[in-house]
Amino acid sequence: MEKVVIYPGTFDPITEGHLDIIEAGLKLFDKVVIGILTNPEKIHMFNFITRLEFIQNSLSDRNLEVDKIEIGSSNKLTADFVKEYSNVVGILRGLRLNIDYEYELILAFNNIKLNANIQTILIPPKQEHIHISSTVVRQLVQFEQYDRLDGYVTKTVRDYIMANFPPGKSVL
Repeated sequence: MEKVVIYPGTFDPITEGHLDIIEAGLKLFDKVVIGILTNPEKIHMFNFITRLEFIQNSLSDRNLEVDKIEIGSSNKLTADFVKEYSNVVGILRGLRLNIDYEYELILAFNNIKLNANIQTILIPPKQEHIHISSTVVRQLVQFEQYDRLDGYVTKTVRDYIMANFPPGKSVL
């Protein structure tokens, strides 16, 4: 039986740290479903189509096994989104620092309460990416620090940002 894991997030935008988690998931599971989910508490910088393209292109930039990856989307809770896929053995989440641990633990407890069949697997990114978050990337974009995006996002994402957010074009 194929073992499937769901990797949910807003991916606004996808970062090198996200790609580390996907890469680790591919080593442990037969299939990784990247779930682009809606978080009503967040205002997205990038629309859904752009985030989807970022993910697709970043997977190629990283030479990841795209035949073992599926991308889905939902406006549902993660616990409910998981039910749309068969053979799901868990939810994959990234864990960067101590502050993430408490937040991720709360999510894990709530997800198992909402769907008893779910286990959460916490995986850290590579050490060189542990400081990266989509929030930091968005701040670099807002402050037009495009030369500092290297190492935070793939070349495809960086090139899109530089082309679509030229200096002087305020995103604030």
